[in-house]
Amino acid sequence: MKPKSNNIEKMILILVFVVALTIRVIGIQWGLPGQNHLHGWFLADEPKILRAALALFRGDYWVNLLHNYPFFYYLSSLLFALYYGVAHLLGIYPDFTSFETQYIVDISPFLVVGRLFVATFASLTVVGVFFLAKKMFDRTVAWIATIFMIFSFGHVVYSKVYRLDPFLPFLFVATFYAILRLGEKVDEKMLRPFVICGLLLTITFATKITGWALLVPFLLLPLVYNKKYIDWNSFLPRLDSRYVFAGFIAILFYIALILPILPSLGETFSNISRWVGETPNVNLSALSPYQHSIFWHFSNTLPRQMGWGIYLFAILGLFILLFSRKYSQHKILLLSLLVTYLLPIGYAARVTWRDMLPILPFLYILAALALYQVTVFLVERVHWLSSINLALVLGVLVLNLMPVYHLYRQKYLILQPDTRDISRDWIVEHIPVGSRLAIELYGPGVWDQTHYEEVNSFIRENEQVAWYDFSPPTHEVSLLSREMAEEQGELHPDQLLSFLKTEHIEYVVVSSAYYGRFYNDASSTHFPELVQAAHLYYDLIESNLHLVKQFIPDWRERPGPVIQIYAVPLDLNVDAPALDKVFEPFPGMESPASAVGYYQFSPR
Repeated sequence: MKPKSNNIEKMILILVFVVALTIRVIGIQWGLPGQNHLHGWFLADEPKILRAALALFRGDYWVNLLHNYPFFYYLSSLLFALYYGVAHLLGIYPDFTSFETQYIVDISPFLVVGRLFVATFASLTVVGVFFLAKKMFDRTVAWIATIFMIFSFGHVVYSKVYRLDPFLPFLFVATFYAILRLGEKVDEKMLRPFVICGLLLTITFATKITGWALLVPFLLLPLVYNKKYIDWNSFLPRLDSRYVFAGFIAILFYIALILPILPSLGETFSNISRWVGETPNVNLSALSPYQHSIFWHFSNTLPRQMGWGIYLFAILGLFILLFSRKYSQHKILLLSLLVTYLLPIGYAARVTWRDMLPILPFLYILAALALYQVTVFLVERVHWLSSINLALVLGVLVLNLMPVYHLYRQKYLILQPDTRDISRDWIVEHIPVGSRLAIELYGPGVWDQTHYEEVNSFIRENEQVAWYDFSPPTHEVSLLSREMAEEQGELHPDQLLSFLKTEHIEYVVVSSAYYGRFYNDASSTHFPELVQAAHLYYDLIESNLHLVKQFIPDWRERPGPVIQIYAVPLDLNVDAPALDKVFEPFPGMESPASAVGYYQFSPR
């Protein structure tokens, strides 16, 4: 490429990054201002992740290895250290006490910083797709894939949330690119590319355990790029000298990452034992109430994230790559990554949008390949299609119509009052101060004195903040989902009425988001006993309590889950049976798994 053309490409990529970042930053303030709570407007994980990162910043290494993977939190801690340093120099936080006070009063600035951090890496992923696609195929395919990635609905939505999942695709793209670069040098006597790949693999795995899928294409490199039959006598020494050394460096690096959190390894191993199961015949997914097969993603998640048109072209691109005589080396590595990643996801019954984020860049590259191949095929055979470039531009515009429309709707919805905000305001205005409420997870945030006293500063994990003068309580609140569930999703209907009576609960607030997450169509198939218990649980509420107010979302104007507020009668009979009827989903839900509006801006 000529230097001038190279400079033009760099300028265009800078413009691509700016456009991608702008799209991901618009609406980033959704759910704010926010309080330090776990089940309010924004995702429940954001405050927990924020506390973990800030605790590491302060030197409290209490992060659990399997639930809070260390590398993302170390990076986030450096981010907040930089944020505090700059804000301190600007006079925003005169001392560290004011920094902690801001966290307790309103965590909005912290969430904005975290979300901007995630959105930046998500935008870098878009640029990385260009380089990866150009390395695998050619520049035309690379530009098409980049445009697809810019307007990726699923990727943009999660880029507005402070969590590690939108950060992971960047690591997948960077590591796979490094593997391809290593493949070009595998026959050369070079050690540095192996070490770089080993470190990137370690960082990806230390960010989330699914990063181990990249290990397979890494190990397949000598088999794929060796142009002759493998001489094991010469291959094994190379394997020992470079793979083993790179692996040794990677292991040391990983130990360095987890060393500060070794005290929590006992809890980690306990979680592993619980996940694997207590009996030999229980698989990894047996403890997940929202189990489903991998076909869920191919029929639901991916089409919604990508748009049906791009999704179908991605499937076509997969077949083109599979049966093509070209790209044989890249074909094996890419297919090994997709299979290695998708099969455990299906086996472990993960049905969340975020689990598909790491492979979205690769699917967009496949869709771009298919669009290019189909366009070339049509131009050669249809006489009135005289220009390949014009046909490609039209194809890209048509395929991006659905993602762009979804992005427009999502941007509008996330900035509208949520049903949880509306119901919270109604509770504050209509339910007397001091009333005892039991609120489900993902319900409105209404706080009591107990919550304020137990709010976590990041001084220590559960240390009370005695130096801050909290505002008076509004209502006394119990988190119903925790009272009724020993494990997530395991409701106990036999204890519900007695709990309400014993604790003198006056109002119960339920949310379709909780039901939709743990008792969806997948659960009906794999965990019928849990779903049956949930149906009895909600039947008891409907049969014995009085519905006072109901807030139903509107996909056009009002996002959020269905919120129902029930009054507990003074003469509540704890032995009262439920109505003998078939449980129906919350109104406004097409199925138990789709709380209308809620998943449009915060997909699970």
